[in-house]
Amino acid sequence: MTAPLEQLHDILPGPQPKVLDEQSIILIAVSLLILFCLAALYKRWPRYKFYWRVKRELRVIIKKHPDNCIPAINLLLKKTANRFWPREQFAGLHTRDWLRFLDKNSSCQFSRFASEWESWSYSNTKLSVQEKKAIIRECKRWFRAVRSRVPL
Repeated sequence: MTAPLEQLHDILPGPQPKVLDEQSIILIAVSLLILFCLAALYKRWPRYKFYWRVKRELRVIIKKHPDNCIPAINLLLKKTANRFWPREQFAGLHTRDWLRFLDKNSSCQFSRFASEWESWSYSNTKLSVQEKKAIIRECKRWFRAVRSRVPL
């Protein structure tokens, strides 16, 4: 007692399905682009976070030690280097060798301060405003340069 399908006149056929229309293609492309951007941000976020933290520490050092901040800056540079290079590569380096190490691994020019660096590090010699600005500028350049390295 089943009725044939031809007798069902009140059922209308649905729209013909399209495989992909323009809106779907745009939606998929935008979704993929957003996923790619989020993945890139997720991968780079720790590096930028570390960079901002180091810059903040540099500002604190400058405020705490207005006359001679070189010993504290030197410690910050070594602490940062410890994150990106094996300790054996730089732990024994002092003054000129240490500054060459910093220059070699970036586009900085710390070596130009080599003659005064030791006296700044181990005595209470005051830095001039120009020297202090130049050192801070080099530190920021070095932090930016190592930001692109992969931490150990």
